[in-house]
Amino acid sequence: TAGIWGPKVMIINEMAGSGGDLMPYMFKRRKIGPLVGKRTWGGLVGTWDTPQLIDGGSMIAPRGDETTITVYMENTDSLCDLTFPTPGGMVTYDGDARIDGVPGTAASVMSVGTDAGATATGDS
Repeated sequence: TAGIWGPKVMIINEMAGSGGDLMPYMFKRRKIGPLVGKRTWGGLVGTWDTPQLIDGGSMIAPRGDETTITVYMENTDSLCDLTFPTPGGMVTYDGDARIDGVPGTAASVMSVGTDAGATATGDS
């Protein structure tokens, strides 16, 4: 079959942005090879029309006051929509949400199962 076989390395620099950030991220995540150079600037712009990833997932950037993503929950073999507060398109960690036994508070995350099933905590 066709392919580019053998060891691979990705050369990056701080001038890469948007898709230039997604590609190194996926290269590293898939453990294809090492990244060499200066870290990219970390932005992902214009993601409203990005194609679906091989595993069915997607990459998005925050917009508006809330951002919703769909995640696959391996423990239940189901999908779940997670909605995060992103006021003004910025991720926030501040909030009043609290988990018993865990110190501090954080921003709340709304979880809606698109396939019914219990989460790792036993909640549905």
